[in-house]
Amino acid sequence: FWSFQATHELYAVRGSGQDAGDRQLVFQRTGQVELKTASKSAPHPTSRPPSVAEVNITWLMKQLNRSTLCPCFAINREAAGCHTPRRNTDASAAQKHFSDFLRWVTTVSSHLARLLQVQPDPTVKLDTQALQAGAAIVPVLPLLELSQRVAMDIDSGPAAAAADTTADAGGALALLSGSGAEGSSVLGVADMNLLLAEEMRGLSEARSNLQQAFPST
Repeated sequence: FWSFQATHELYAVRGSGQDAGDRQLVFQRTGQVELKTASKSAPHPTSRPPSVAEVNITWLMKQLNRSTLCPCFAINREAAGCHTPRRNTDASAAQKHFSDFLRWVTTVSSHLARLLQVQPDPTVKLDTQALQAGAAIVPVLPLLELSQRVAMDIDSGPAAAAADTTADAGGALALLSGSGAEGSSVLGVADMNLLLAEEMRGLSEARSNLQQAFPST
């Protein structure tokens, strides 16, 4: 019999994190199982150095609304570097952030997937298909469609309904600001915020499904 234990921690770090006050523990979990083998050779190394995965979230923190803590993104159309909705410094900074964040998520996901392979009871089959992405809507896809709608004010109509929906789901995922012109080739801001609300609902549903597929006990 062999005792296998693993611990993972998630920290928010300010600056270099040298001082204790610059490190905030967000999440921590330790799991331990007993493994049985037919040989006297350990099924896993006696110990391993900690794996560290980091991502810079400064850009995201700067987008937070101080009163609601909800990310609010807008493009400064008056900036000299703004040429198109895609070719501007604001969009480029957002793309870099999410590209870096995706690499971090992929690293963490691979680490957790390896831990799932440590199964003490071979008769227990885990539903690994529940880990596959695709349950949540991707709200940027409608940007490829032609729309003749006029963007509505976010404080009324469907936008207000979106705010109510996300509030019931535990908070908004993000809010876009600005307005669209009639005949624009992109969806209006109110429609995009409705799609973000639907994405938030889909993510909450996916999390609930994971809790059922991988119970804590």
